[in-house]
Amino acid sequence: MFCRKCGAKNDDNATFCSSCGAKLHEANQQTANPDLATLVEKKKSLIAVILNFFFPGIGYWYWGYKKVLGIHPALVFIGWIVVTSFCSYLLYGLGLVFLALSLFVAYDLYVKTEGKPGWIEASK
Repeated sequence: MFCRKCGAKNDDNATFCSSCGAKLHEANQQTANPDLATLVEKKKSLIAVILNFFFPGIGYWYWGYKKVLGIHPALVFIGWIVVTSFCSYLLYGLGLVFLALSLFVAYDLYVKTEGKPGWIEASK
């Protein structure tokens, strides 16, 4: 079941939304369009994937993950900036490696938004 207030996916027997805390039956009765929750979920997942491509780690944070690789997603982003900045001084060709890694973390988050485990360890 999807929350009609925030679009988060919840268990079918849940009473309250695990994301925003809204009462699910009450929130679901407020919206007449049953596809709205699916649309909101797809929009949120697209935003998260785009964020993760341009700012690795921030997309996970937006999607609600509190830990990525055992640390806060904002620290993943800061580490990414430091490492890419340092490596760009060493070799120009490493830019393609970091582009490939950006694509990988964006795709990993996309897989996670579809409800699959993905490859990078992340916890909510």
